[in-house]
Amino acid sequence: VGPSPQGRANDIAEPFCREACPVATMSGVATPFRLKFTVGPRVLLSIPIKATTHNAFGRGGIAHVREVIAQPGPGRTEAQVFRSVEAAPADVFSVEEPSSLLYVLQSYMRYRTDLRGDFEDLLEGLSSRTRSTLRRKVRKFERANDGQVDWRCYQDFESIKEFFSLASPLVEKTYQATRLDGALPTTKEFESRALGLASQGLVRAYLLFLHDKPIAYLYAPVSGDSLIYAYLGYDPACRSLSPGTVLQYHVHRALFAEKPCRYFDFTEGEGDHKKLFANQCHECIDLLCVPRSLRWRCTLAMHRTWNSFVVGSRSVVERSGFLPFLRRKLR
Repeated sequence: VGPSPQGRANDIAEPFCREACPVATMSGVATPFRLKFTVGPRVLLSIPIKATTHNAFGRGGIAHVREVIAQPGPGRTEAQVFRSVEAAPADVFSVEEPSSLLYVLQSYMRYRTDLRGDFEDLLEGLSSRTRSTLRRKVRKFERANDGQVDWRCYQDFESIKEFFSLASPLVEKTYQATRLDGALPTTKEFESRALGLASQGLVRAYLLFLHDKPIAYLYAPVSGDSLIYAYLGYDPACRSLSPGTVLQYHVHRALFAEKPCRYFDFTEGEGDHKKLFANQCHECIDLLCVPRSLRWRCTLAMHRTWNSFVVGSRSVVERSGFLPFLRRKLR
């Protein structure tokens, strides 16, 4: 089938249902998935699909996908989703699968920080202007907080309990909670899983404080050789102080010193803060693999046609100058 025309991740459409812990999800297990028909952040229609999800990052790209398709495991659903396949959308055209359709859900650059070396090496890799801007933001926050930066790390059982008690009121205020449905979950079930990870030394959480009040959080579980960027949020009332960037700055400085893992993985999607702190990037796609049947051909053709319409409409709106206005209305 080839790629959907929706383009980059987090741009026109976001068809992937981001679950409680992206990328750290176990590979080869059945997970909820919805094929979404969207305009900006708004979902107009979604088709629930029973799918087996595979974490494909670092496993050989398209060749790994073909290997998994050729050897279906027991209990495998008819639809399979491959996340973070290291390939370009055009690479899918070269794949010939007589019994399967491959459909590109989204494409993006996946950023991560290799924690070998030291923090100063990371900063030296930035332009002098960017480096100066970053340090100016850190100093500005220090001045606003009486000359100090108060940030704390939580990683054992008791401290993770404290993290959730402090972070829960903050989560409700964040842009991620009010606009994006991507905030840190504060349910008892999620907290219980986090405590289980903490008891094994497999999670780290961070808070940034302004006058003893938490204003930004970062939650990062361990997966393999990587610390996973799962949830970041901040109080929008403090936006002028760049709390998310300031917290990332101090977290990265500490990680380079301690080196608990080889990588800090920003996972799928793009953003200025990811480009700022990452020293590696990989072109990736998310793939949906389904049987060659009339039902699936019609479903995917409908989704691709809708995304083509949205992309075409965006081009018209961009030329008219109304895109910023429509973005505000669609949030």
